[in-house]
Amino acid sequence: MDLRNCARCGKLYSFFNHEVCRECFPAELEDFNKVRSYLEKHPNATLFEIGRETGVKRSVLFRFYRSGRLSGK
Repeated sequence: MDLRNCARCGKLYSFFNHEVCRECFPAELEDFNKVRSYLEKHPNATLFEIGRETGVKRSVLFRFYRSGRLSGK
């Protein structure tokens, strides 16, 4: 069993192929969908613009970017 700390809440959880625990996963998915929707309309936006316009925390955006889920500026 692979135990990790949730990247979102810090709680220890049994890793299931995501950086966040099962309780945080719905919020993580919601944030990602907000970002994806914003980027469809504003493909050249920076991470700072995305955060400001979507309300998604910069730390979450950086995590999406580092994991390869986002690309760009």
